[in-house]
Amino acid sequence: MQENSRYLNRNVIATLEYPPMVGGIATYVVEMEKQLKKSRVLYIKGIPNWRDAFWKLLPARKANRIIVHHVFPLGTAALAIRLLYRTPYSVVFHGKDYDVARRSPLRRIILSIILKFAEHVVTNSKALASELSQEFNIQAKTVHPVLPNPVYRSAGSVNCKQLPQHKDGTLRILTVGRLVDRKNQQAVVKILPMLPDNVHYDIVGDGENRTYLSELARQLGVSDRVHLHGSCKHEDLPKFYRNCDVFVALSTKKQGDREGFGIVYLEAQYFCRPVLAYDQQGVREALSEDAVIFTSKKNLAKDLINLFSDPEKRLSMGRSGHSFVQNHFLPATMGETLNKLFD
Repeated sequence: MQENSRYLNRNVIATLEYPPMVGGIATYVVEMEKQLKKSRVLYIKGIPNWRDAFWKLLPARKANRIIVHHVFPLGTAALAIRLLYRTPYSVVFHGKDYDVARRSPLRRIILSIILKFAEHVVTNSKALASELSQEFNIQAKTVHPVLPNPVYRSAGSVNCKQLPQHKDGTLRILTVGRLVDRKNQQAVVKILPMLPDNVHYDIVGDGENRTYLSELARQLGVSDRVHLHGSCKHEDLPKFYRNCDVFVALSTKKQGDREGFGIVYLEAQYFCRPVLAYDQQGVREALSEDAVIFTSKKNLAKDLINLFSDPEKRLSMGRSGHSFVQNHFLPATMGETLNKLFD
């Protein structure tokens, strides 16, 4: 009974990803918890089957609603609770999870049933909402990610009128993200030999590709210009953004995985840094109109050289990006949308 009372008259946000885990979903859940009134997170560690998920979600059956961030298995469990106890549930999609949810005909059938009974279907981008609408004939709502509160709070004053000054005379490229193939840090390492010797590459994040990236840099003779910093807390990111001249994140779509939006683009733009990214539907929504969006990496080295030689262009792009985030993606923006949706 005491366990049930924890969730009574609450919006329960059920997730498989939550700090200390890092990544877009974990960050999104944290902001949702802060911005949505009367909310509580139910963090389910590991990847249970739907029956285990059902028992872990069951204490939330007295909640106002259950908001699940992983349609399999949490959406299946929420559907069962809805049918047994009439507890409303909503489903949030981020990109990769939607691709995984359609991997087999059986999954697609179950997914269609989960969507049918959901109170709301929420996506992190308008592009993903359009996909759901076309495929399942439902009206999905978009709640964009926002600049994470820890980054926003620790940012202090942001100066969009001055470029970074490096005492060692370097120009610095920054990427923030997991070290996995899809995040594509290797694309930047590969073009470093084409850039001036004073251009260095800072990589913040960790993952399975760390050794590969280090070895690649050694083979290309740029080990002294590639700096692998490992993971860091959100509060520590501002120093990296302030210290970079250009932010580059060339995430690509792989089978069963994609960049659904990209919170790091918001962070870099908030700190007035010009951004270069690959063209993907969800990513476009995270970028100001002055960001450089590639359809092919063949122009990457040329565009970087042009940017480094044009300080005024970098300043202009930085101001545009900052205004874009300031106007549309501060934390309170998510709160307004969520509380209107789940009123």
